[in-house]
Parts: sequence; structure tokens; C-alpha cells
Amino acid sequence: MELAAELRAAGATWETIGEKVERHPNVVIRWTSVYRDEWDKLLREAERRVKQLGTDETRSTMRMLLRHDDARLRVSAADQLTKLLRTEISERKPDHTPSDLTAFLAHVEEMRDEELQESIAEFIEFVRSAQGTQVSTDGVASPASAEGSD
Repeated sequence: MELAAELRAAGATWETIGEKVERHPNVVIRWTSVYRDEWDKLLREAERRVKQLGTDETRSTMRMLLRHDDARLRVSAADQLTKLLRTEISERKPDHTPSDLTAFLAHVEEMRDEELQESIAEFIEFVRSAQGTQVSTDGVASPASAEGSD
């Protein structure tokens, strides 16, 4: 099925895919509905790879044109390369989605004040321990290395 997804992402017909995977084209087409989740995942990954290969090839060609003798070609290549890079940057997904934040805030709003205070205290303790500091009983942070120096 992985090969079928790779071929489909590259633009192969169902008949061609059937020949390559030694199955009737209708069987291959049926895979897309019977194994929908797996097929969708494989196809998305294959499409991403195909797109990246095309982008890499385009970038390589544009870089070659940046060294061309004709100044107009160099300027045009620089313009096209800039557009390509801007498109790539704009298509990047943020590290977190707004829906994650919305779900988190909804969870926080449902917490009682005591639960929220406890969660905040645990978070602060976690961050400080990761940074190498500890909180003493009086609430003052001190470096963890200074603990046994007395």
C-alpha cells in the first residue's frame, strides 16, 4: 500500500499502480476506502515528499540561474527564489494550534481555585528543578548546587 501511495502521489494512474503492485486496479482503489485512515496517512506523507523534491529541484535550478551571464535572468531568478522562500515560510505550521490553547483554557476554567493553585505550584517547581534551582520552605529560590555547600 505504501508503494501505491507513492505512485499515486507522483501522478500514476490506478492502472499503472495496479501493474506495479500486481493487483487489479479496482483492488487498489478499494484500499483507499477499506483502509481509509492508513491510506490517507501514507498518501499525505508521499505527497509531502513529492512536493519537497519538486521544491528542492526548483531551488537548485533558481540557484544555477542566479549565476547566469544574463542580468535579467539573474534578477528574475532571485525574484522567483524569494517568492518560493516566502511561500515555504508562510506554509509552516506553528508549534501549537489555537485549538490546543482553547482546550487548555477550557480545562483551566473548570478547575477549582485550589486545584489551579496546586497545578501552578507544581509547574513552578518543575520549571525551577529543570533550571537547577530549588524552592526552600520560605518560598525563596536558591541554586541547587549551593544546598550542600555549608
